[in-house]
Amino acid sequence: MNITFNMALDKILIIDDDVSLGGLIQGILETKIKDIELSIDIANSPEKAEEYLKENEYKLIISDNNMPEKLGLEILADARNGNYTKNMKTPFIIVSGKYGDQTGLPEKGGNISGFTDAYFIPKPFRIDEFLPKVNEYLRK
Repeated sequence: MNITFNMALDKILIIDDDVSLGGLIQGILETKIKDIELSIDIANSPEKAEEYLKENEYKLIISDNNMPEKLGLEILADARNGNYTKNMKTPFIIVSGKYGDQTGLPEKGGNISGFTDAYFIPKPFRIDEFLPKVNEYLRK
C-alpha cells in the first residue's frame, strides 16, 4: 500500500530593491537547501512586498533594510502590528550594510530588539552565517 502526502511547499519572500541581490539570495537558497521544497517569491520594492504579504502566507521573510520607499524594519513592524494578518508571526531575517544605534539594528548582527523571531545579518554576509538562521526558521 502506497501512502502519498500532499506536502505544501515552504514559501519564502525575499524583499530587496537590488534585483541582482534578490536573485543571488534565491540562488543560494535553491542550491543549498535540498531537504525542503521551497517556493520563493521576490519583491523588488516594498510596495510589491506588501501585495505579496497580503495575499500569501510565508514560512520566512528575508528583507533588505535600506530601500528608498520603506525600511525593512518598517515592513517587519507593519507585519507584527497586524497589517498583514497572514504573516503576523512569520520569522524575519533583515540584511543590511548599514547598522548600529542610528538604524535600530545590532552592530554585529543578532536578534532585533523589540521583535520576536526577527534576526539581523550584516552585509556582506557569509553563507555559513546566513544558512543556519534560515534553516532554524524553516524547521520551526
